Amino acid sequence: MGFYARTKYHEDTDLFPHLRVAQFRELPIREMTFNMAESVRQQRVEQNKNVITNTIESDSTEDPTEVAFKITNDEHLEVVHDLLVYLVEVLTETKRKRSNHNLDLLDYLSAYEEGPNLPDIGLFQPTKSNILDAKTGEYDKLQIERIQIEQNGSQVTIYATARYKPEDEDEFETDTYGYTETDFKEAFTLTNLSDKEAALVEAFVPVAVDKAGGFANFRDNATKTNSLIDRLKAMTLPDIDDVKDDLERYIEVKERADELDEKIEKTDQLIDEIVYNLYDLTDEEIEIVESTVADD
Repeated sequence: MGFYARTKYHEDTDLFPHLRVAQFRELPIREMTFNMAESVRQQRVEQNKNVITNTIESDSTEDPTEVAFKITNDEHLEVVHDLLVYLVEVLTETKRKRSNHNLDLLDYLSAYEEGPNLPDIGLFQPTKSNILDAKTGEYDKLQIERIQIEQNGSQVTIYATARYKPEDEDEFETDTYGYTETDFKEAFTLTNLSDKEAALVEAFVPVAVDKAGGFANFRDNATKTNSLIDRLKAMTLPDIDDVKDDLERYIEVKERADELDEKIEKTDQLIDEIVYNLYDLTDEEIEIVESTVADD
């Protein structure tokens, strides 16, 4: 409702929209009557709850779009209403559980000895030259903005975006400070890693990049003599044997959090698809709604 009100009435606020009574009456809320016998209705709801549970579990292969289509086409409106209420309750409870999972890696790591530099764990595999190899002589105020880790078994690939100030701001999409940011570029790959080494790199590198300022010997800015790749290479990891137990605890919590995140995503999708079907939205209309919400 908040999104609809901000869009239709140009409410410029991230808080609750302020609607007049006349505007509230204009909200396109689907009307319904409850004529089905209570016992039959409850039976149908319970049957569909089982289908929903099987759909939103993290290991499910059910397609939420197909399940939503079947529910909205096979069931009376009051049954669909009760199922939407149930889905919102599931979503709220799953988000509550997810909020109880601490994924701050540094909270898990006790004082540790420094281990190898990032390129010295496993086998270092360089990539083709790109902006991450550049120094400040080529780009003004060049720095790493975001990091992304892709793990595939014993192999971890590190990607990063670069942020800098272009000479001609009119040629680039820039922020309010006149900076532009690249797409993710491949920095390098580490192979022949053990499971724990791969997990450590995947978990620790984003934390070090986020903290920067010399943490783990990492700084995010390029200089005349240091490229962004050089900065990543200088990063020091914790000694794997020193943090082994702490890392196992973190991995266990993260795996559970990932399962809850997937359940939240599937529940959200199922709610969206049911609503789209109720209002008979076309693919084009759905695309407009989803792109607008994403921008919002």
